[in-house]
Amino acid sequence: MSLEGRSTVPLARNDRGNLVIGMKKLSVAKIARSPEIEKWLDQFSTVQRPIAESLLLHLRFVSRDEYSEWLRLAVGSIESDASFALFAIRKLDAQEGQVVPYFDAGGNPTFRPPQTLGSEDLVYSLISNIVRGDSSRFLDHPGLDQMREEGVRNVVLIDDSIGSGDRVTSFMRSMMQSKSLLSWWSYGLIRFTIVSYARTREGEKVVVRSMVGSNHPKRIFPKATKIGFKSERVYAGSDLKLRWGKRYEDILHLCESVKKVDRMFRLGYGGIMANLVFHHSVPNNIPGILHRSSQRWTALFPNRSLPEWIIELLEEEGWSAGGSAWEKLSQPMVELLLYVKKGVRNWAVLAQRMGRDEDYIESLVAQAVDLGLISDKGRITISGMDAYYANTRQIKQKAYDYSLYFPSSWCAGW
Repeated sequence: MSLEGRSTVPLARNDRGNLVIGMKKLSVAKIARSPEIEKWLDQFSTVQRPIAESLLLHLRFVSRDEYSEWLRLAVGSIESDASFALFAIRKLDAQEGQVVPYFDAGGNPTFRPPQTLGSEDLVYSLISNIVRGDSSRFLDHPGLDQMREEGVRNVVLIDDSIGSGDRVTSFMRSMMQSKSLLSWWSYGLIRFTIVSYARTREGEKVVVRSMVGSNHPKRIFPKATKIGFKSERVYAGSDLKLRWGKRYEDILHLCESVKKVDRMFRLGYGGIMANLVFHHSVPNNIPGILHRSSQRWTALFPNRSLPEWIIELLEEEGWSAGGSAWEKLSQPMVELLLYVKKGVRNWAVLAQRMGRDEDYIESLVAQAVDLGLISDKGRITISGMDAYYANTRQIKQKAYDYSLYFPSSWCAGW
């Protein structure tokens, strides 16, 4: 098992096939030294704990700065000779079965409540910055009269992520309550572009299917030609292995087994099981055990917000080798050193013998290399041997219980 050429930097591919470096993830070392994560893990049984740790290792975190810069470039890359109308997708208060119009009787966007609205607050702020940078091209939440006067041909709707597609669909239905906007759409005078950092292919289909109109080839303007999408990450919601690793079924079972979390959110809203977390807002389509609190369950990201301590944890550098860092190793690390000492160097074999996911083993090995316990070639070092014996020496051997011993001479006929 050679570690040469193996990168610990989280990599992802966008919808153009380009590699994106910037998303952060937790490591075994960071999980081990976080009292807050330890408290959350204590809610699981001994059998469940390794699976919960694997779930944490598969989360990907997007910083506020990364999202802001991506959004600026994404909006700026939309080609058009006419002006753009930029709108932040938001949830409008409505009773069940009713659709609240986005534009009021005067053709202006409905009043936005003053209280904090999570991710929408950041999007509103970013739209304002984009418009200030080029006010001749972009319009900040314009009314219908302004759109008509400026000859708007592109309506850009912005969000951070799209899972089930319900939120986008609901917002667009609210906009389409305007007869003016509906007629512009029907006659092909405007085009919608949905901009979100991440989206599912299933959610995209839901949005297109919900729009008024037909995709029949005889139509002058098939509705699929009047709506487009721009995202950094595009994935199939059903491809759980890609997001959660080879042992994704164990993670699924773990999320479903925690009955203290309401059923609707155990697998995330819409059953999406997303693994993307934004610093400015925690999506509700990630596993509910992470963000749903109750009297019997404590969430790691309460109220769908990312605590400051985890942001600081993600920014910390890895463990440095030497010193007393290895004087007290975790049980998985001691177990890893045991197998490496015996000559096991294949990651898949290590994962199988330790009952862990390969991603977990990768992170554990990276930590061992940082500590100087394992070489880049995957061999245990002198420091690793010292650390192994220093930790295993503390383990007391189980004494044999002689109280149940029967001499063989007493066992005639057995």
